[in-house]
Amino acid sequence: MSSWQLLIVGATVGAFAISHLSDALIERKALALDFAVRQRIYQREARALLWWRVIDAVAIVLLILGILKVLGKVVLFSSEYGFPMMACGITLYCAAATLRAWMRQQAYAREAQGSPASSSARIAALLTTFVEVVLAGAACWYVFIYLPAAKTASGATVPAKTVPAEQPAAARPRKHKAGVAPAQAEQWLSESNAVKFLGIDADYLEVLVRRGSVRINPKSDTREYLRRDIETEQQAGLPTDQEVADELKQVKADRESSETVKVDRVNNEGKDALKE
Repeated sequence: MSSWQLLIVGATVGAFAISHLSDALIERKALALDFAVRQRIYQREARALLWWRVIDAVAIVLLILGILKVLGKVVLFSSEYGFPMMACGITLYCAAATLRAWMRQQAYAREAQGSPASSSARIAALLTTFVEVVLAGAACWYVFIYLPAAKTASGATVPAKTVPAEQPAAARPRKHKAGVAPAQAEQWLSESNAVKFLGIDADYLEVLVRRGSVRINPKSDTREYLRRDIETEQQAGLPTDQEVADELKQVKADRESSETVKVDRVNNEGKDALKE
């Protein structure tokens, strides 16, 4: 786990802990207030409830959609939006928590000005703001700055001539005959490394092999993929979800047809053996 991931996890735990500790501190100080004052404070908080609850709900929806997209469970939009949606969801969640803290502080400042409960609410709002800003900033930095920079650095060694000059920049790379190794020495990637390098799942990789865009090493006992093809594919752009779905259907149909042919061949050989 990288330092940025550790920072995000730590900030999340800290935000959760400070939020609950702040609530407990404020509630304890509020016990010294008159019952009528507490009722007015609670009424103010209830009137402001809708503002931060709406933001909170939107944040949770974005987080769930982002997580499902990263896991490959949602096909409504491109896979590249998974992590940005999670970052936006975390940012909105932090904004909702900060807004709630300051609305609560405002209610105590209006109805119990100068009281220990009002001071506790102000301190809680400041602490909450600090932790939520750290959490949102770390998440946005990791998704929108760190990850793109890491991908750019990993693809910096790819030569520009991998895409022919006469083709447009967005064109698909030249197709190869799958399973044919090039004459010169090349670098090969395992399936896990290839999937990690492209940021896709194994099904996407199978489609790229079927298309002939990525070659495999026929001399290896384990399945290995040509690194140069992987890098070229990353530059050219991945197929859409619909293209992948259509080709996976075809792959499944081919496998079922191949298994049927094998079963028929075994049955025919058995019948011939019985006749003899």
